[in-house]
Amino acid sequence: MYAVFVLIIMWLYLWIVILNLFIMAKSSGILKIEGTLENLTFYKSADGHMVRTKGGVSRNRILNDPAFVRTRENGVEFGHSAQAGKLLRMAAGQLVFKA
Repeated sequence: MYAVFVLIIMWLYLWIVILNLFIMAKSSGILKIEGTLENLTFYKSADGHMVRTKGGVSRNRILNDPAFVRTRENGVEFGHSAQAGKLLRMAAGQLVFKA
């Protein structure tokens, strides 16, 4: 049974690669699954069971590309804001529990 499941998943993966990784594919296999398997996400929508690949910018590019300087600055600012918020919550928590 496990071997059949693996073969079906491999077949779906191959099918998606052959069609095109950048085009959203519709899953028409026997097995209707939802979730993520490596870089494939299986989900159910109004159009039926769909499969898509992961997208977005890589971590390495965000950390090194000059085009993402503002993104890195915003991340640092957000981190500082989160630390300040934690400090306020901790201080307020001490006052509330002593009352």
